[in-house]
Amino acid sequence: MTQTVLIVDDDPHIRAWLGEFLRASGYAAVPLADARDALAYLRGGGSADLMLLDICMPGTSGWQLLLHRLDDPALRAVPVVIMTARPTDPGWAVVNFHADALLHKPLDVESLLATVRRCCRTLPPDTPSGQV
Repeated sequence: MTQTVLIVDDDPHIRAWLGEFLRASGYAAVPLADARDALAYLRGGGSADLMLLDICMPGTSGWQLLLHRLDDPALRAVPVVIMTARPTDPGWAVVNFHADALLHKPLDVESLLATVRRCCRTLPPDTPSGQV
């Protein structure tokens, strides 16, 4: 079974790159342009094994999505990895917003893949190296 990773980022280049990277690594990728789209997707019955969430986005920010998540058991069931270019203490984000991890941009592909594998509910088959 293929795990589904939501990519919630307002930058279309980052969404496209992450989508290609995740698909090459054995995951299904669902790119979403903002937190409002992610909320609609999840509340509309869309499934996800993990959400990669940019924090600083116009409109509904990633922080606002995390606040909605605190009040909604269905949203809390989806692990979240925060992605940010801002200096942010990972422990603070994990404790205060119940995120599963925090990655700083620019993203390191090895750290990204290790974090995705750790945070997804189940692991995909090993992907041969060199496919990314």
